[in-house]
Amino acid sequence: MKKIIFLLGISFLSILTKAESDFIVRPSLGLNWASLTNESNLKSNARIGFQFGGDVQIGYKIYFQPGFFLTNSNMAIKSGNSFSQDLSYTGFRIPVLFGFKMFDSQFERDVNVRFFTGSSAILITSLKSNASFINKDEFQKGLFGWNAGIGFDLKNFFIDGGYEFGLNDALRIADVNYKNNALYINLGFRLKL
Repeated sequence: MKKIIFLLGISFLSILTKAESDFIVRPSLGLNWASLTNESNLKSNARIGFQFGGDVQIGYKIYFQPGFFLTNSNMAIKSGNSFSQDLSYTGFRIPVLFGFKMFDSQFERDVNVRFFTGSSAILITSLKSNASFINKDEFQKGLFGWNAGIGFDLKNFFIDGGYEFGLNDALRIADVNYKNNALYINLGFRLKL
């Protein structure tokens, strides 16, 4: 098994490092809509949040894409018949994605469609809530998710849209666990080095 993993790793690195491999720096900013999910009487409605930062794409048709973003997510929470309360967190989002570009020609340099997936971690630095039923200590300081999305490249610009599925419990209230899920869209520049 170790040999298979080693050979797969070597194969992937050889794809990334072949002569026609690209190295593209991608500063960006975007919007997100995060919510907590569970089958209970706690309802969470996404409100608009933001993120900015960047990532790099390493590879050509198949690529590796690590990144670093400052993110702020907001949501409205309602428990039972209570009034809607606000919950907001700020943190550093660190995605590690892999992707596939649809086109493999000179045309690709100007226009392309990409599909991507991979994991991410959000390290919470600040949490604000006016909800009396939420204890801030019950909210995890680290959130982990799995991303899937699509991107479009047009000359030196790009737009990415994706969804992050929460992998760990973000919040625990009265023995009920809630996961953080988010829809996001980023716009930015492609700087080929």
